[in-house]
Amino acid sequence: MSAELRAKRLIGYYGRYLFFALLVLGVLAAAGAGYVYATPPTERVTEQTEVQQVSADVRTSAVVTGNTTFYRNGQRLVDQPAYLMAATPNLTVETRVAVPSGTDVRVTQRLALVQTATRGDRPFWTSNRVITEGETTTSEGSAATSATVNMSAIEDEVRRNRGTLGTIGGFETRLELNVTYDTGAYTGSLTASSPVVVSERAYWIESPLSATRTHSRPVTRTVADEPNMALVGLLGLLALSAFASAGGVAYVRREDIDVEAIELRMDRARFEEWITTSEIPTDPDRKYVRTTSLEGLVDIAIDSNNRVLHDPEPDVYTVVTDDIVYYYATDESAMTSWFNM
Repeated sequence: MSAELRAKRLIGYYGRYLFFALLVLGVLAAAGAGYVYATPPTERVTEQTEVQQVSADVRTSAVVTGNTTFYRNGQRLVDQPAYLMAATPNLTVETRVAVPSGTDVRVTQRLALVQTATRGDRPFWTSNRVITEGETTTSEGSAATSATVNMSAIEDEVRRNRGTLGTIGGFETRLELNVTYDTGAYTGSLTASSPVVVSERAYWIESPLSATRTHSRPVTRTVADEPNMALVGLLGLLALSAFASAGGVAYVRREDIDVEAIELRMDRARFEEWITTSEIPTDPDRKYVRTTSLEGLVDIAIDSNNRVLHDPEPDVYTVVTDDIVYYYATDESAMTSWFNM
């Protein structure tokens, strides 16, 4: 009952303002829910478009021509980790370039055997011998060149050069691959290098000769994420609650709310222990003082160590002292009839 009375008292005092405040809150919450749903968060995403890849590698092979117990004569060996000089003195190297197909691509490739003499890591003599090179335009997605190298002759040359160099410095033999290309959309180059080990018994390429390059154009666009449905639901629930509360306030305000009667009922409930029901006799020799509230009358009763007397017939509350009667009544006409008693 106390909560209901407090609500009615609040509506009685501030009902009009409360109604419009709840209405505005409901509209704002509903608008907020709609805005959150209609404008989800966005993020910037970068995608790679027009992707093209170009790659190059070198393959090796040799046909067995010498006497050996390892292979049969005429056998073809491909991409071996090592080749026996006596069995395969001639090495075939093939450069292959993979490019985008369906469009004309200009490709230039060059494979060279480079010998370098150094002292203290500084070269003072270099020999650069082109093994294979070529320039072509292809739309089939690949281009290749090949050549056969007499590795026995290379071994003789390396041995002579090392003998000439002696202990002066270091000596290195390398294969170097250089490729340039023009796909129409992109231009670029690929390089790869590997030491070549050559001895009287065998020869081999230390590491794979290969390279790859990928071209693309970044495109940034805005992508919308999912709306925050939890927040949408919360705002929607707040809007419904505000509208329902505004409707409740409007419905209660249709009744005739007696705020003073509510205040009196609440004060009566609060100060029940200080109030005694009794008939109040009139005494013309006493002085009568009216209080503005039941709470004020109870304060007088506490201060004077008296009880509050309530006469239900005229609905009057009093505190009687020796020469003064303090009273409180909401109905002035009841007071008049009580004084005439």
